[in-house]
Amino acid sequence: MLEPPIFRRGTRSERAASPPRQNHLPRTIASTLALLGAAVAIGALPANAQAPSLVGTVTPNGGFFDYSISVITPNSSPVGFFLTDISIPLSALVDSFTAPAGFQIVDSFVTDPGTSTTTQLLSFLPGPGSSSEFAPGTTVLPFTFRSDALLFDAPFVATDDDLNTASGTLQLTQTSAPEPSAAALVLTAGIPCVAVARRRRRNTPSA
Repeated sequence: MLEPPIFRRGTRSERAASPPRQNHLPRTIASTLALLGAAVAIGALPANAQAPSLVGTVTPNGGFFDYSISVITPNSSPVGFFLTDISIPLSALVDSFTAPAGFQIVDSFVTDPGTSTTTQLLSFLPGPGSSSEFAPGTTVLPFTFRSDALLFDAPFVATDDDLNTASGTLQLTQTSAPEPSAAALVLTAGIPCVAVARRRRRNTPSA
């Protein structure tokens, strides 16, 4: 019989390198995530679903990285997916979550009671009271968040409506944030044009 794992949130006192999170996860969803997390970890769920693709961009931003992720479910998938768990480093800070309508992002820690191994999961799933899912042949975007860690090729596990699981890796393309000098140049370049336009208006004789 599968023992439900311990589901808990990291706190600064428990994990100095991982500040407290701001998510408020309903107890029923927390229990489900914890049970699924442990089941996937020990292979208790069948793994015969066709994995969706998680693709997106990462942009450096002042010592952090801004992520924008799309979930692409193949047409050939027989059913939709309701949960995607990305495994990220235990020490990683993640915050500033935004999700498409009907969905949410949840940051959680799941501990396997058999091995005492703790995993930090960043989960994309339906919002409270929502019947949304990652339906076959759809692209759901964007899921955005900020982290102090680079998550290239981070592994994920997706769970479909029949509790089959499929795994893959996060596919990211790094983009560049505008240099401060370049941004200033763009802003100041328009000032002479505005001044010329105003001067022409002022010098145009009135009818």
